[in-house]
Amino acid sequence: MDHLLKPIEKQTLAQTVMDRLIEYIRTGEIPPGKALPSQHELADQLAVSRPVLREAMQGLASMGVVEIRPGSGCYVRDPHASMDHEALFDIYSHEGAIEVLDARLAIEVELAAKAATRVTEAEIVEMNEILDRLKRTIARGRPTVHLTSDFHQALARAGHNQPLYRMAQLLTHARVVQGMRVENALPDVAAAEYESHKVLLDAVVSRDPAEARAAMREHIEKAHGCEEQINALQFQIRAARST
Repeated sequence: MDHLLKPIEKQTLAQTVMDRLIEYIRTGEIPPGKALPSQHELADQLAVSRPVLREAMQGLASMGVVEIRPGSGCYVRDPHASMDHEALFDIYSHEGAIEVLDARLAIEVELAAKAATRVTEAEIVEMNEILDRLKRTIARGRPTVHLTSDFHQALARAGHNQPLYRMAQLLTHARVVQGMRVENALPDVAAAEYESHKVLLDAVVSRDPAEARAAMREHIEKAHGCEEQINALQFQIRAARST
């Protein structure tokens, strides 16, 4: 046969929501700079949970289609921004996860140093509020990955360097996926998330770029260690199944 049917590609629910939102945004009813309906309203209209909608929004933010403004809402940025958004929803291999962490070392470490000299009082308040929500979430035994991602995005904005911030945004979904990998494989790690992110904020508030840089480097290197533990566990599972 000259023309073979192509297999149907599997999509996550969040990816399907992304596709629907892109179609909606590109109708032009909401021009750039204007806010989308609230996440509660969008979740109701799409008949999906808030976590699924939130993951889709973070994917759109990574593409540059929308901008998420904490405490304000989601705003249309560039309806026609283009990126292979299917790649944003890949389940990262061990090698891919390590590459993401290496990219974070290159970008987030320097943003933390810049934040130490440029952070505003309002941004410090915002990050403290995220940490308060994180502490309550840990106490309730709920997943923390989206709150820790919110914290890292807030810290990146506090660096006040748009090119670096946009690069950090491109890693948003990868950071969320990686966080999910860690929480699923190493559930005990979640209990220490508040303390580890409080160390980052304290380093930024110290106004010492070297201290902030070192704190972020140590934070991401710990994530490297978690990834190595996950890889070792997966190897043990595969070995046990093959016997």
